[in-house]
Amino acid sequence: MYELNDAMEIDHPVRITAAAAPQDIPLVRPNGDPLPQVWAPSLTVDTDADGQIIGDGDAAVREQATAAGWDTVEDRGAIRHSSEYVGGALERSILAEPGIYVATTVECLGPDGLEETPAGWAVLRLRHANYPHEDGRLYDCAACEHGPCTCDPTTAACVSIDCTTQED
Repeated sequence: MYELNDAMEIDHPVRITAAAAPQDIPLVRPNGDPLPQVWAPSLTVDTDADGQIIGDGDAAVREQATAAGWDTVEDRGAIRHSSEYVGGALERSILAEPGIYVATTVECLGPDGLEETPAGWAVLRLRHANYPHEDGRLYDCAACEHGPCTCDPTTAACVSIDCTTQED
């Protein structure tokens, strides 16, 4: 029941396969060559002296995630409360969209620096062009997992002759 929640430890990126299964991200290609590492981005929101978020915290998190090559996964906002977990609608949403995901803490940046208590956490999905993948294989597309494809760093769409999700 909590398989995905357990797999998505804070700052531990996981790959969701086309079969809706969480996996650790491979560190090497089949030939032994290393793949680039995937790291969770650092996310912060500005807070006042009372610890209240200044401005739109969700927008700040979205902007930082986008700048780092990630998209936020959200249903009621980008920042989740510490009591929430990866389950229910969030879990179904993640399992329906194969790719690389991470749950990461959203830290509070107060007037005197980093606060002790975080604002919450966020779930992020790595954008297509940033995937560390084997040459000619993309992990977020069932067709591409079994055949060649080409990364196009200007788009999140899969570019493959065999791809069933290719956008025109």
